[in-house]
Amino acid sequence: AVVSTQSTGFFLNTEQLLLPCDGHTFPVSANTRDDARMDIVCQGLWRDMEASYLDVRVFHPNAPSYQKTSIAQLHKTHQNQKKMAYLRRVLNVEQGSFTPLVFATSGGFAPEVKRVLERLGAKICVKHQEGMAETMTFIRQNSDSAF
Repeated sequence: AVVSTQSTGFFLNTEQLLLPCDGHTFPVSANTRDDARMDIVCQGLWRDMEASYLDVRVFHPNAPSYQKTSIAQLHKTHQNQKKMAYLRRVLNVEQGSFTPLVFATSGGFAPEVKRVLERLGAKICVKHQEGMAETMTFIRQNSDSAF
């Protein structure tokens, strides 16, 4: 589904197929499948007219396998796994930027999510000539329920 977001000035597409990896070599951890999809693709998030690819992961930090790992380390591990799977493919084949969006079922999110939310806030502030504090409060309140 393609969505034009009037409040931020960029376009958003969900579940977009990635281009084939023909002729490219990637590490074994990379997702090179022909049916690979990106959860969110938008234009204008980091740079005007640049495609930004975002892939979401939600994990349960209270799972028995995570008992001895801090929440900060879990966020970092899941971010790195997403980057290993998609970063090189997005940079080399799609010619865009890649940002993993990692959330915990207990609430909270990885540092890359914070960067995305702050960037959205900055874009909304410029477009609507509003203060950053008010805009970020609005984004946080609405993103908690959306995610």
